[in-house]
Amino acid sequence: MNNKIEKLGNNKNGMDSRHRLSGVFDFRGNDKSSNRSKQDACITICLIGFALSVLFFAGCKNKSSNIQVQTEDFTKMEGYIFSENYAYLINFEKNSIAAKVRLPSKIREVCATGDNVFLIGDYLMQLSKGKFNKIATLSKDFRQVYKTDTDVYILNKTKIIALKSGLTIPLSEEPIKFSVEFDKIWVLDKNGVSVYNLLSSVESGRDAKENQRIPVDGATDFMLAPYGIRVYIAKQGFIDVFDTQNFTLITHIPIKGIPHKILFSPTTDKIYCVTEVDASTNETMVYMINRSLNKVENILRIDNVKDFYLSQNGSYGMILTDSLSTDEPGAIHILNTETNKIINKIALTVNDITTSVGDSRIYCLTPTELIYIPALSALGGKAEEPEPTFRIKVDGGNKIIILSKIDTKIETIDDKFFVLQIGIAKDSVNYAKGLLQKNCYPVWECQFANDYKLRVGFFRTREDADLFGKRVRAIIPNPIEIIKTQAESSKVAVTDIRDLNQNGLSDVAIQEDGKDIIIFEIQNGIYTEIYRCSKDEPTYNGDPAFTNIPDGNGTKLAIKTPMINGKTSIIEFSVKEGTDKKEGVFMERIE
Repeated sequence: MNNKIEKLGNNKNGMDSRHRLSGVFDFRGNDKSSNRSKQDACITICLIGFALSVLFFAGCKNKSSNIQVQTEDFTKMEGYIFSENYAYLINFEKNSIAAKVRLPSKIREVCATGDNVFLIGDYLMQLSKGKFNKIATLSKDFRQVYKTDTDVYILNKTKIIALKSGLTIPLSEEPIKFSVEFDKIWVLDKNGVSVYNLLSSVESGRDAKENQRIPVDGATDFMLAPYGIRVYIAKQGFIDVFDTQNFTLITHIPIKGIPHKILFSPTTDKIYCVTEVDASTNETMVYMINRSLNKVENILRIDNVKDFYLSQNGSYGMILTDSLSTDEPGAIHILNTETNKIINKIALTVNDITTSVGDSRIYCLTPTELIYIPALSALGGKAEEPEPTFRIKVDGGNKIIILSKIDTKIETIDDKFFVLQIGIAKDSVNYAKGLLQKNCYPVWECQFANDYKLRVGFFRTREDADLFGKRVRAIIPNPIEIIKTQAESSKVAVTDIRDLNQNGLSDVAIQEDGKDIIIFEIQNGIYTEIYRCSKDEPTYNGDPAFTNIPDGNGTKLAIKTPMINGKTSIIEFSVKEGTDKKEGVFMERIE
């Protein structure tokens, strides 16, 4: 498996911490008690029993209150199991193998990016519905492949090549990994991260040059926050946090040991960092970090860790451990990402693990078969055996891939959200997208046959979407409609970040009917109202504008809005006395 951590020692910390409810009640009566007192005692017992029941079920609910599991249609899911010589196409409807295909020789690695499965050997090949398509010949110094909606990028030891556009990026340092996100290419090496502007290079037809260098000595991994607001670079002893607008260092998050892997949860405000083995203690540490506060919330110390995975929506995690004894199986430790606690430990040796698209099933690939564990039973603290109706015999399977962007017709528990949909000509897509990004609107493009659309969102209510629609029309005078759609976990670029309360999330201000100034924060892709300043009658006569105002130690970000009486409203975020530096209140003053 990729990113494998060398096996460690025995678990000394008892990480299987399930919730239990226990109590002893001693009711002592009197021999001379009346029938009435006996009835009172019975009523008391009943009431206490009822209270215990309420507490029990409340405890059960709280334990997995953030768990989000979707009702899924498994008939249209596509997945593969890979062994040394074969690829097996899974039929999820019949719980069987639909096809068995012999792999081409000299396959070194199998990987998935989005809804694509790639085989890496002498050639780069794409696997689709049991068929192999040769894409490119690979050099011996090949490192990584990354596919976007518009191109396929290949990372070699000395350069990056875009197959469709022909773009070439020469590298001055030997790369560790790279990512193509937010119209930029991010390349990690042992001395930091290089950033390349992708749009300007593609449009000009010239090879990309390094636009920005973030120096970090001894870098081991990196990760981008949603919308590219922050970049996190791991090194021994720290995770360095940088602002991607000015590429300035914001803070160091201290950790012990050498970071091996960092992950971001798509539905919580957390970062997870897995360290390499500590030779002195034989332990691996899993750090849970609050991204808004840049603060470590919890540390798990687990021996013999093999790898760590998050579910598709990030509401639970799976830590795989090996056994030191051949007589005992390994284990899957289930992590509740809301409580930062291990809520279950399932004794099972697996070569690989993943979840279904809607996270309702945990698929475990053992050395002899593929089985699944119902997620709710695992998350409920019951170490149940996998359902016997789903056992696919596969000898030597070492990798399972379930595609995450296929049409599964998922019926979600949450309501759908609203988006602004803008009709746009093909040759105007990049220009209009750039204008909206400059004004801090999460925007992405959709193509329906030859019809191009830009979308802005997501919004919880039609009223919120309509408010933003008025602002968007002032920027792009194209036809706009409000539609209802399923919120995607797409990462959409924001290039002009306004963060009033300095929690790493982008803020947008809207003025409504002269009476209200509303501040929205983009939380997990959703515009969420965090503050409203209201007047009894129309007072504001212009749109809010973000600006820097003088502060004791320099400047701070504020919102200025012109008023009818010729004065100006200034809304700023002030930190409360004696609290954490991120805690505070929004306040308005008139100048």
